[in-house]
Amino acid sequence: MTAVRVRAGVFVCDGLLYASHAFVCVRNMMLVGFFLVFCPVLGLSLSLAHSLWAIWLAKAALNAWRLVASAVYLHWEGRARPVGSCA
Repeated sequence: MTAVRVRAGVFVCDGLLYASHAFVCVRNMMLVGFFLVFCPVLGLSLSLAHSLWAIWLAKAALNAWRLVASAVYLHWEGRARPVGSCA
């Protein structure tokens, strides 16, 4: 159930980011999340268990990253920066 709530939060935050035209920020969050969260978690989980669960664990970690990063951007940085910037 927790993964469903995290995904729901991610989709809500994605919608808010798209509505504010923060496409650069979404791109940067996805790139950082893929290389610094998804790939390491996938490599570690595949080394421990060779199953589909490893991919699901990496995807859940990526979703958690996306939720935290978008919430931080929307809450603190989104108001202080011009539309579309994410530095």
